[in-house]
Amino acid sequence: MELFPILLLIYLGVLLAIGVFTARRVQGGDGYAVAGRSLGTLRCSSTLAATTISGSAAMVGARLALEHGLSSVWFNVAGASGLLVLGGLIAPAARRTGCRTLPELVGVLYDDPYLRRLASVTSVLAAVAWLALLSLASAQVLTAALPGLDASVALVLLVLVMLVYTAMGGQRAVADSDVVQLGILIGAILLVALPLALSRAGGLAALPRESLSLPFSTTLGPSTVLTWLLLYGIPHAIGPDVQSKILSARDERTARRSCIVAAMLKALFGVGIVLLVLSARSLGVASAQGTTGTLPAILTELFPGGLGAVLSLALLAVLMSSWDSVALTASAIVANDLLPARSDRSRLLAARLSAVVLAGAGCLVALASRRDLVSFFELGYTLFAAGLGPVILLGFWRGRIGLGRVTARWAVLGGGGVGVILTLLERPQGVEPVVAGVLVGFAILVGGGIRTRLVR
Repeated sequence: MELFPILLLIYLGVLLAIGVFTARRVQGGDGYAVAGRSLGTLRCSSTLAATTISGSAAMVGARLALEHGLSSVWFNVAGASGLLVLGGLIAPAARRTGCRTLPELVGVLYDDPYLRRLASVTSVLAAVAWLALLSLASAQVLTAALPGLDASVALVLLVLVMLVYTAMGGQRAVADSDVVQLGILIGAILLVALPLALSRAGGLAALPRESLSLPFSTTLGPSTVLTWLLLYGIPHAIGPDVQSKILSARDERTARRSCIVAAMLKALFGVGIVLLVLSARSLGVASAQGTTGTLPAILTELFPGGLGAVLSLALLAVLMSSWDSVALTASAIVANDLLPARSDRSRLLAARLSAVVLAGAGCLVALASRRDLVSFFELGYTLFAAGLGPVILLGFWRGRIGLGRVTARWAVLGGGGVGVILTLLERPQGVEPVVAGVLVGFAILVGGGIRTRLVR
């Protein structure tokens, strides 16, 4: 694919230029973490959509489409539902607090510095798992487009580029680059690849009927859909990366409106990926086993030549737009919530150095681990959804429920611990880790609230 290296160099050059240009406008920790709270609807909705349309929708979603057919759209519907909950119930209240990060928000809701640090550690650990997933997926795209390139070399090179423009420009660079990346994504995948793939397959009516089953299928039932709604819906409503976008919005109205736009785009892209993969399978390109079950391999085989190069670049843009947001958010959390409070400029330096350390940690985990993409994805989401989900979702109504600080701490430890242990034990007795963890977290919070009311 001779065109791909040229397009890749141009694309990476644009991202680095954005980092250099925006770096001049980053004056301190606020500028790095929340872009001076200057994001309007276009940039806020674009960066929110580009962040959530990530390795989940593009890489994991493609595998699920091969396994479950059209019913796998629930996977992205779950994320879109979380964004709608964020916009309708959480975003305005979160934006009003003036916080920089999600852990700071948790600390404000519960007036508890210990819980703030606990939320910080949980968020950073989950971020390392997500960075490993996105690094692996990005390297997978690059090696599919450039078969002679070593996967480890591809991974390290991409991480270095993403790290440079993210650490230099902070939230401004991420938001500006996401506008570009979202445009590439919509144009290449939804407006070009999908119509061409459907046309070659003979249209929607020509796809196998069993693959178009809705709302469920023979391989996907209500229990799995419920698990997805919790596992992927909760992080989309309260995840540190999406909250960083809301906290960067110009005002509450912008925050709410951006969530709705991002939810629509995520659902639309999810449906598009499913139909693209099903069309490829009907053409004999994709199967549920082997490397042909990966989206980069599908696009490379289905669209060779120049078009394949453009589509590979679009897929890479999807993954990079999520990587930079995760790295930015985690580094801001380290500087803002874990390290001792210093001057605003010191916080900026700490954030940039933290980005280097976290990027390296994600890279090392990706290189050292033999677990597949779905395993990384589920572990990171389970840790966050089960550990912090119930605490944050009920935190805005803490006074009415009667939630105490100690109760919230135990909910984080209990819910997150149960979720991670069950994940590592590979679902003993068929118990879904995120469902069990979330139920434990809610049970601890509700029990603590009842106890508080009885004491009063």
